[in-house]
Amino acid sequence: MAERLVKRPISHRLSTIVVKYLGKDACAVLSCFACLLAPIIAGVGLGFTSPTIDTMSNTVISPTTGQHIPIGSSSNLYVFHSSAISSFFSAVFTLGALVGSLAGNQLCFALGACVVYAIGMGTRTGADSSDPAATSTTFCDWRALSYYCMIPSGLLFFAMFLSPETPRWLATRGRLDEAKNSLVAVRGLPIDDKQLAAEVKVLADVSASRSGENGSNNMPFKDRLKLLFSCKRQCIIACAVHSFAQFIGLNALAFYQTSFFQLAGLSNADLMSLTVQLVTAVSNLVACFLVDRLGRRPLLLWSGLGMAVGQFLLGLFFYLDRDGTATNLSWLPVLACYIVQITMATGVGPIRWMLSAELFPDEVRGLASSMATTVNWLSAFILIECLTPAVNGTSLQAVFWFFSCVGVALAVFVWFFVPETKGKTLEEIQKIFARSSTH
Repeated sequence: MAERLVKRPISHRLSTIVVKYLGKDACAVLSCFACLLAPIIAGVGLGFTSPTIDTMSNTVISPTTGQHIPIGSSSNLYVFHSSAISSFFSAVFTLGALVGSLAGNQLCFALGACVVYAIGMGTRTGADSSDPAATSTTFCDWRALSYYCMIPSGLLFFAMFLSPETPRWLATRGRLDEAKNSLVAVRGLPIDDKQLAAEVKVLADVSASRSGENGSNNMPFKDRLKLLFSCKRQCIIACAVHSFAQFIGLNALAFYQTSFFQLAGLSNADLMSLTVQLVTAVSNLVACFLVDRLGRRPLLLWSGLGMAVGQFLLGLFFYLDRDGTATNLSWLPVLACYIVQITMATGVGPIRWMLSAELFPDEVRGLASSMATTVNWLSAFILIECLTPAVNGTSLQAVFWFFSCVGVALAVFVWFFVPETKGKTLEEIQKIFARSSTH
């Protein structure tokens, strides 16, 4: 649907009015704002789950006894966000090697999560729990928090009217003039600017090769599926990296981080969770500069091994504290979470979304992003559903050590199967897989 649907006429008219009365520079600024707002709001949705998921469950872990306690609600809430659309949109909005700089999607996720962590600290409540250990710092008022999260969602609705269609999408439909105008509006540069010359040439080539009777705009959905599944190696890479990222415990930490800190005996668990998210945001900012300089493979290897170390240290703490005698090591889980989040934010966090948009031909890129996102959140669902039974059936340290083993497995997978795409255009990336399929 992301590939087939086009903007409604009202969106086109509104964008035309903005260009006419405010100029191309204003249109460029507003377009960037609209593009960045989507992943920021996605981060708000992701952050919403962390301070509220315990409140929405029928039982939670007591911070003092470690026992499961009732809080009066019988349903579970899992918030999924539009990562497929925002990642896909960002990847195709610019051309060639410039796509790497848009790893900032993950930065926006982290910033949105930080906002909700901060709001969650201000909406803490006892949540009507019958447990005497429940205090005003145990849970948050998830209803109030959800109302706050409606505000940026409303802003996104109106901001998307200011967002132009992507140049590449227009070019693949043979609408080259509109593609050029879209590129000019986004960059805020004249059409004859040297910086745009190479990109306009690529757009012309794409338009010439894609438009026509057999172009991607006329390809039936069944043929798109056939083409998608003919890209077996790309499908395996995109889905495996997303699945590995979840089973390393990425979202398990995001959802239950405050609870883990409470179990570790930290008196300011909320505040420490917020600092971890702030460090994550800074690390994502660093990743925006590193991903096109160091490449995808080195950062994925660093991320897998680094997260393995962090999860191992978390397991080590809870192993040493199994009798409640490791209070002098309460700094260790904080350090471990910093390690996990920093290595995640500078590697698998942003790169997994980039890979699912980079590796596939234009005709199936939307389907591929949707497939990878489905695998990502299905893996997250399975992990979160199995987390409590796994902890009860084994131990908390055993679960963290499992996460550590998955991190090592991710590094091994990347070493043998993931090609380097740094500095390559989308067309050059396809040639890599075309060559590998002939051997």
